[in-house]
Amino acid sequence: MSGLEGPSTQEVTEGLGIREFDTFIRGDFKKEIRKAYKSPEIFCESDLQSLAWSLLRDFVRQSGDGKMRVLNRPYFKDLKLYPDLVVFRKNKPWVVVELKEKKQMGTSHIEKEKKKILHARDRVRDIHAKYPKRGYLIWVSRYATEQAMKTPKGDGAKFYFEVPVALDEWMSDDEIGEWYEAKFKPFARFVLPEKTKRAKKPA
Repeated sequence: MSGLEGPSTQEVTEGLGIREFDTFIRGDFKKEIRKAYKSPEIFCESDLQSLAWSLLRDFVRQSGDGKMRVLNRPYFKDLKLYPDLVVFRKNKPWVVVELKEKKQMGTSHIEKEKKKILHARDRVRDIHAKYPKRGYLIWVSRYATEQAMKTPKGDGAKFYFEVPVALDEWMSDDEIGEWYEAKFKPFARFVLPEKTKRAKKPA
């Protein structure tokens, strides 16, 4: 995949590490999500999930670590959990990911998703004490409050991390309005054009 680089030869030999994964998800991964949202190619959470899964899967494949795989909405039957994405190392959940797409992101939305991630961590660690290694909340929005961009980690300080993408970080309200009307709205609220009537041929 263009623009995405896997770990070095040494990292491949030793297996993909959590630091290499973290570097990717905060770097190239975030850039690809941001580019797709602005294009726009992300109109809803399902679009975000499809793209995120594809980017993570390709990165894991490029790493050469055959012990890893990325699953979309796996069901943890015994724990009654449905994480959005999970990166597995062998048969253990290595990284848990939740995704969110909203017009405006606030702290209440983030806290709700954070609780889900920490709940998944605690339930899994009841069985596998050292897994998962990390939990990520990846979110996109047109607008985000200043507080949302700086949500404190609290209990998840060394486990929970956010990857935020908000248009108002680099676009003005007027620019976002123009972007919405010209690029986002036509497909987010798609209306099928009426069939053009053929002109009658003269007798």
